[in-house]
Amino acid sequence: MSNSREAFFRKEFALYFRGLKAHLTGDHATLRRVCSSEDLSQDQRKLLLVRRLHRKRKWATASNLLQSVTTFSHPFFEAEQHFLMASSFSYVSEWEWSFAENLKALEIYEAESYYRGCFLASYNLAAAMTNTGRFNDAGKWLKRAEIFSESPSEKVMIRRLQACELSGLGQFDQAVGCLEQALELVDQLSAIEKANLYLVAFDIYCRAGNFERCEIFYNKIRRTKLLRYGARALFECYLYDIYRQKIKVSWPRHAVVEDHLEYGPKWRLVAYVLEGNLELAQNVWSQLHRAFPDLYEAAFLTFSQSEAVSLFGRVLRQITLKKTAGQVPVLTGQLADLYSLLITAPMGLRKEYLIEKIWRKSYDPALDDRFYQLVRRLNVKLRSLNSRDVPGQESVRSRNGAYSLAAKALTSRLSFGDR
Repeated sequence: MSNSREAFFRKEFALYFRGLKAHLTGDHATLRRVCSSEDLSQDQRKLLLVRRLHRKRKWATASNLLQSVTTFSHPFFEAEQHFLMASSFSYVSEWEWSFAENLKALEIYEAESYYRGCFLASYNLAAAMTNTGRFNDAGKWLKRAEIFSESPSEKVMIRRLQACELSGLGQFDQAVGCLEQALELVDQLSAIEKANLYLVAFDIYCRAGNFERCEIFYNKIRRTKLLRYGARALFECYLYDIYRQKIKVSWPRHAVVEDHLEYGPKWRLVAYVLEGNLELAQNVWSQLHRAFPDLYEAAFLTFSQSEAVSLFGRVLRQITLKKTAGQVPVLTGQLADLYSLLITAPMGLRKEYLIEKIWRKSYDPALDDRFYQLVRRLNVKLRSLNSRDVPGQESVRSRNGAYSLAAKALTSRLSFGDR
């Protein structure tokens, strides 16, 4: 899509775009010279400085500096402010705030006919929806972004996010197809673009159960700079080491992950489950549910269908259930509540206690029959998930009036399963 208006911006604000190019190519010396130039307006200078702060991962400082920009030399730079504020929020997984700021940026970019901005803002709106599990909404914004995509890197971004969207909807074959289209253009990408594509490929092949391809992209990620500063890359690679039993049970400390608003809680959750500290694990799970209700249900360790086969879901199931990768129970409603209570209990639980927790009211003997039916339904579900080699591995048992999962499942739930 040709855009003479965009050419106007690049000519009219040549110094700003020179600084922007220097930032994107890592030309720090040129960026410093541009920022110190007296020909650069105050709002433009601050916007470029914010990009430098983003590179240094100083998100809070960047947000504060952006808020100090109250007058603009042109509406285009007001759009840039909203766009960069959205980026600050997205880097720390504050997706709702990121969505709101990107929406403001898109309105101005469209009014000014700046198509590159329209593409990036629309794409980021789709990304915010994808990262919060609202995949159908993501598709609408992604189609809008595709209208403005021109360069090979933009085409790759579209296919990459389409793959994430389809994966979230459980359409793994289609997701892999989009991913393969993006990988065909990998030689035309920058180093950071390649690294981001490899990380998505690693995730999607894991969800699709193709661990041979997953291993290939794991090794590629290990050779990129993402492991120096990327919370998601560090988190995913460590999970993979656990899942493939490449390391002993230990939990290294990385501030870049621990301080992250999304991967920090996930990091702590896996650590607590590894340690057997299930009370703290449940508290962290509640945080994740509140932040991402479309991905993580209220019942402990109950995922959306796609998230259950993510690496995060697989590792938690592996630790707690000692099941093979293809046997992830997806439970909802009262079945999920009962299962959650039993799998996390250190001892058998009485019927009266379980009824009060599941129906959320004081014990009533009139609920006994419904409870027994619920137990039978859960046992049928669990039997269907057990492997042929280990029949009856997990079921609900009653002993002396206390209900629990089969002893074998309980004693092995913090062990690693064989693949």
